[in-house]
Amino acid sequence: MSQQHVPFRVWVILLEALFLGAVPATGLQRPDGAPKSPALDACALLTSSEVQRVQGEATQDAKAGNDQSGALLVRQCLFRTTTPIHSVSLAIALPNPAASGDAISPRTFWQSKFHSPENEKEKRGESGEPEGSNPRPVPGIGDEAFWVGTSMTGALYVLKGNLFLRISAGGIRDEASRIEHSKTLAALALKRLSDMRP
Repeated sequence: MSQQHVPFRVWVILLEALFLGAVPATGLQRPDGAPKSPALDACALLTSSEVQRVQGEATQDAKAGNDQSGALLVRQCLFRTTTPIHSVSLAIALPNPAASGDAISPRTFWQSKFHSPENEKEKRGESGEPEGSNPRPVPGIGDEAFWVGTSMTGALYVLKGNLFLRISAGGIRDEASRIEHSKTLAALALKRLSDMRP
């Protein structure tokens, strides 16, 4: 059975809804961002001081949320800064241990979304999609990374092993700076995740 092609921008909207829907209205309040439950807590992947060093503002609190969507288990944290527009959103997609044995892995999911023939055309700008909405490779982070966004907003998606994360650093007008801030924060999160795992 052939899969119907979903334009990349539509897939991103669906993925954003999955990630953003993972944060409940009342989350875990964690002002210091200190590790709590390493395997399960996205708020443990960055500290308040790291967010402040990159974003220039202190973290007021961190709200964690979880969601299960078929094969993917999503852990998310919103690091809210003094000025909310400079907040950082971090989500990580992991294998769902409750999923059936033939469920798709995060890495396979990534490959099907970023490397299908149709989405390869979109990345090259051959799909007729608006300029800036197609994924752009970002070198030097994880196994592979893409920036998805426009001149106004965007997020960095990073694949590492059998998981991927999405990170967005807010309040930065210049897109190149937004990418660099997101890349720096993603590297810190991946390093801490690596240190936590056996």
